Amino acid sequence: MAQWSINITVVTEPYLVPTRNNWVGDEDDLAAIAVSNGAAIRKSRKGRGVVAALCGEVMVVGAYFSPNRPLSEFESFLGEMDSVLAWCRPYQIVVAGDLNAKSTVWGCRATDARGELVEEWLASNGLVVLNVGDTNTCVRMQGGSIVDVSFASADLARGVRDWEVLEGVETLSDHRYIRFDVSPLSGGSGPGRVVSETGPRWALKKLDREAAIEASLVAGWNPAPDVTAVESESRWLHEAVTHICDVAMPRVVRPPTRTAVYWCKLRPWAPPLTSSMDPETLDRVLETLFPSMREDFEAPSMVVAPATSNRDADGEVPEVEERELWAAVARLQAKNTAPGPDGIPGRIWVLALRNGVDSRFRDLLSRCLKDHTFPGDWKTGKLVLIGKAGRQADSPSAYRPIVLLGEAGKLFERVIATRLSEHLDRVGPNLADCQYGFRRGRSTIDAIARVRAVAEEEVLTGGVVLAVSLDIANAFNTLPHACIMEALRFHGVPLYLRETIKAYLTDRTVVYPTTTGFGQRRVSCGVPQGSVLGPLLWNVGYDWVLRGPTLGGVSVVCYADDTLVLARGGNYREASVVATAGVAQIVGRIRRLGLTVALEKSEALCFHRPRRAPPPNAHLI
Repeated sequence: MAQWSINITVVTEPYLVPTRNNWVGDEDDLAAIAVSNGAAIRKSRKGRGVVAALCGEVMVVGAYFSPNRPLSEFESFLGEMDSVLAWCRPYQIVVAGDLNAKSTVWGCRATDARGELVEEWLASNGLVVLNVGDTNTCVRMQGGSIVDVSFASADLARGVRDWEVLEGVETLSDHRYIRFDVSPLSGGSGPGRVVSETGPRWALKKLDREAAIEASLVAGWNPAPDVTAVESESRWLHEAVTHICDVAMPRVVRPPTRTAVYWCKLRPWAPPLTSSMDPETLDRVLETLFPSMREDFEAPSMVVAPATSNRDADGEVPEVEERELWAAVARLQAKNTAPGPDGIPGRIWVLALRNGVDSRFRDLLSRCLKDHTFPGDWKTGKLVLIGKAGRQADSPSAYRPIVLLGEAGKLFERVIATRLSEHLDRVGPNLADCQYGFRRGRSTIDAIARVRAVAEEEVLTGGVVLAVSLDIANAFNTLPHACIMEALRFHGVPLYLRETIKAYLTDRTVVYPTTTGFGQRRVSCGVPQGSVLGPLLWNVGYDWVLRGPTLGGVSVVCYADDTLVLARGGNYREASVVATAGVAQIVGRIRRLGLTVALEKSEALCFHRPRRAPPPNAHLI
């Protein structure tokens, strides 16, 4: 600290936390904060794995979560972080620590389950990622990773300078030091202007569980009309659950012109990025992230297998069974995600459905399947942009979009996704065997094992294997809906499911705060961000690229949109010729789906014996 004139230090997994007034650790001594220059920490808050301290005008939060603990405990840990951040408001905030979560937002090659949860957590708390570049923060014999992260409230992030991972500095650890300068903006320590939101919010920590159960029972006593439109029943359901929220807990009211004070218990969010961007920049960013579908695009024709050609007749539509609904509710109960535009927490949906509202909700889902429709309110998402530090603010690549959807629609999505998955597994045709992403029982480890098996088999016989990775630009937001619908037809998906999915994809919108109020953008292509069904629809739509025949010596391994082309040859020259032809074939298919391959981001890896190495400066064209 003295050598580099460091004022504040965040330490994870410290050997010990000194009992001094300039040190403070969390309840388990997994994270600690220290200040220098003889200063004392006079205001702090401890949690399990998280600690916060007021350092000058900034609240500094240190955090650590073990890689060996399950995902369910990680969700609880983020809830603990929420409590600490609520105490920190309305001061400007810096969060630093080792969360053992991976996301492309802070430079990792892929996003894991923890990373997805952190992305939603960042969006719900209005925090910006400070990490810059892709330098590993943890280096071990097995390889490196980026698990040490730093975030800041949106206003404070503008005052962060010179963020860097210090390479070549001895740390007596497998983690590297991260150093950056923070200059709090004037007026930021106190409370600033509060931005209104797209919907209501409730103080979930003040939930009266008994009152929520009683209100749910009363709502369940109301019989459904004999004949009612789907949209009307959806509105009734929304009003009923909103009333349950109002009965069981107070609303969080934050007038946009009111100034918070230091003793205020309510947590004001940092201003969303979209509310401070000039309109032209915002339009350009959203047009890139959520492009409009070309009117002249035609999906490639996918030959329908003979066994599936007789499934177009729309027979009797199965009712949504209790087991399907309760399975979806159980998945919702296991998660702790931020609410959508309606502001209704998932916990309230669980209470309402388990105490009387389930019958009308299940009837509504069955009616949606029979009528081939998806309620309009369930197709609107709240857009939050997460800034990537170190990039030009007017560049679309400087932002990662997160879309928060309502829980009612996601429950219906889970019912549809379960039926679609069961059809693919039991009836088929199933997805290509080389797809490892978003599939139960498969992981990146399995994909790596497959690549290793191909490489070892060829190298043992004296051959060479070239692995070429393909990067698809903005993949999930640009896959045309026509490709998804054509693929569903190929896979013989029952007509009622196809038509319901078509309604699900049609007329979707995202809403977001702007400098003048609220904006809305129609989403006409891609799989819905933040959805339950979206990842499965990506796999179905992209499957056409993977299931087609490949050239001799070429095979493909895929994890979601990350596509790896493997080319085998007797030597490097042969393998490079095969790789060039194989990559051209796969890239051609990807482009036929209306997707764009960022060839400048492609990388190649060569597997070979010691004397079979590629020549110096070798490259593929």
